[in-house]
Amino acid sequence: MMTNKELAAKLIDVAKNYKTLYIMGCFGAPMTASNKKRYTQNHSYNRQPERTAMINAASADTFGFDCVCLIKGLLWGWNGNKNAIYGGASYTSSGVPDIGADQMIKVCKNVTTDFSKIEVGEAVWLEGHIGVYVGDGLAVECTPRWANKVQITACNRNVSGYNRRNWTKHGKLPYVEYVADTTTPPVETTEIRGIDVSKWQGEIDWKKVKAAGIKFAMIRLGYGSANGDACGLDGYFEKNVKNAIAAGIDIGCYFYSYATSVAAAKKEAVYVINVLQKYKGVFTYPVAFDLEDKTQQGLGKQVLTDMVIAFGDAIEKAGFYCSLYSNPSWMKSYLDTDRVKRFDLWLAHWTDKTNYAGAYGMWQNSSSGKVNGINGNVDTDFAYKDYPTIIKGKKLNGFTGSEQQPTVPD
Repeated sequence: MMTNKELAAKLIDVAKNYKTLYIMGCFGAPMTASNKKRYTQNHSYNRQPERTAMINAASADTFGFDCVCLIKGLLWGWNGNKNAIYGGASYTSSGVPDIGADQMIKVCKNVTTDFSKIEVGEAVWLEGHIGVYVGDGLAVECTPRWANKVQITACNRNVSGYNRRNWTKHGKLPYVEYVADTTTPPVETTEIRGIDVSKWQGEIDWKKVKAAGIKFAMIRLGYGSANGDACGLDGYFEKNVKNAIAAGIDIGCYFYSYATSVAAAKKEAVYVINVLQKYKGVFTYPVAFDLEDKTQQGLGKQVLTDMVIAFGDAIEKAGFYCSLYSNPSWMKSYLDTDRVKRFDLWLAHWTDKTNYAGAYGMWQNSSSGKVNGINGNVDTDFAYKDYPTIIKGKKLNGFTGSEQQPTVPD
């Protein structure tokens, strides 16, 4: 019987070292011509034109899995043999039956919703979907979401560089031996404390903000207009940028959009890019597109999504790191998340613990924070990525190298 550590290691190996594709009902078959024919006909999901096209486009060394078939395939002996019809797996071997995700969690032992003492190799589950916890706050799952393949994801917490999945339950697979001393405490991701500010905070004592433990600030650059022709600079933008940098705080900026068309969003982007020309080598955090105004809600998903892409494309073409500021409601109801997911998300969700299941690089958790050096309330944030390293390393935002330090603009 495979041990929990062995199962976790095999799952990580598949995710990191093999070409894979989400294919319903497939437990590790290589995408040879005969297997492509088989799997494009075996299930209504795979018969969808876009899914059939993906399967037919896959190389012969690509292995197909779905969520539960990934687990079953490895337990059935899958070994990455591209010359074997099922990649080396032997159907229903090793005492492991052919059951679905919802059936598999029912046969697991010690099933619980408490994730504080989850062990390596346990199944993690939500309705209709299953994966396996592999330690360090991570799980391996096969899903069409995000990368459309076997992938490593963050398990019920934020882990820098990984998409987050909020699983409902976990339990020990009866087909796996759980060896002693493998309990892995949950790993809390390092959270970088930050704030976001605008003219509404008035005069800020940035030295006191720095002393209060704030590491970064997102500063409002300005605001747009319905047709994009009347954009304006935030009255405290220049002062906040200069004084925050002087105090040793990493900064990014955001632009509040009022655009009501794609053409207007493009004009807003042009305005932002023009402002940023004298701020190259200054912002070590993203340039965020703040799309949330009530005047935009009736534009429809297509237009709003096209606006995000138009703005983001322009910012990126100009050499800056663009992100999207949005909240769970907008991400669900007003935007096509599949189309905007290439942009880093700055999630706005004012709560002690967000239940948003998608990936995000920053989280605005409150609008009523208190920070020494600022009079009144201020928005508080957490960052989960090392943006300065990423941005400098990719020579974005006007930086020319990893060692370059932000300069205070004249």
